[in-house]
Amino acid sequence: TIITTTPLVALTTTTGVVITVMDSTTSTTSSTRDILFGSVDHTTSYLANNSAAVDQAMAIGSGAALEDLAQMAHIDQRDRVAFYEVMHAHRTALSELLNAPDFGQEQAIAMTQIITEAMARHEQLASYVES
Repeated sequence: TIITTTPLVALTTTTGVVITVMDSTTSTTSSTRDILFGSVDHTTSYLANNSAAVDQAMAIGSGAALEDLAQMAHIDQRDRVAFYEVMHAHRTALSELLNAPDFGQEQAIAMTQIITEAMARHEQLASYVES
């Protein structure tokens, strides 16, 4: 099934920045499935629009962009340091995907898979990704 829509997405980050994405897209229904950070479209839009901030936050292991991602994944405050550590530990592979010249849904899903697998192996974070 092919769906053509003109979505208007407004996100408020933890830093108070409102991100508005207005775009005409054509996608299959599978692109709307939920992943760790919300829908594939939402995750892709956030990562594409905040790639520099996410990249920098992963490099240092903290920052507003990681706080945003933790909030999007519904990570409890008490578990956020562990989440930041996972993001920092996998920053090389994640940054390569994030900085791909053709960044899109495929890269966002691949990033989410890396993070989800790492969280599943982390004792403190495994409960967030168990089925």
